[in-house]
Amino acid sequence: MKLERIHVERFGAWQDLDLPVDPAGLSVFYGPNEAGKTTLMRFIRGVLYGFSPDDSGRPVTGDSSRPWGGSLQVQHGPESLLLRRIGQENSRGLVTARPVDEGSTADDEFEAGALSAALVSNVSETVFDNIFTVGLHE
Repeated sequence: MKLERIHVERFGAWQDLDLPVDPAGLSVFYGPNEAGKTTLMRFIRGVLYGFSPDDSGRPVTGDSSRPWGGSLQVQHGPESLLLRRIGQENSRGLVTARPVDEGSTADDEFEAGALSAALVSNVSETVFDNIFTVGLHE
């Protein structure tokens, strides 16, 4: 799996954030303290593994009627997929996926619980944290 795009609908302090990621290289996100780097890492982990009920990323400001969550566009084998997770109270969130191509619509979405595990090659959330956040202690 290669990450191609990050889209945060609402998560923590982030709203309507769209970040393209070069899947051919290494991406580094840097900034001063409190810039939102850890929130972005928690968002990516949440979309892939589910939002932790005690660390949900519920937006701190803005329209509370809009759902919190977002999507990751990933390359898996020969195709690109849009993996989307929307936060829900007392759960890890609802995850869906759909192919990313010109003819694809929201009608092409499917429930993606098993696909999510396949995308991360059954790498545990703990291993993901240790690889993604080298040197970061939340």
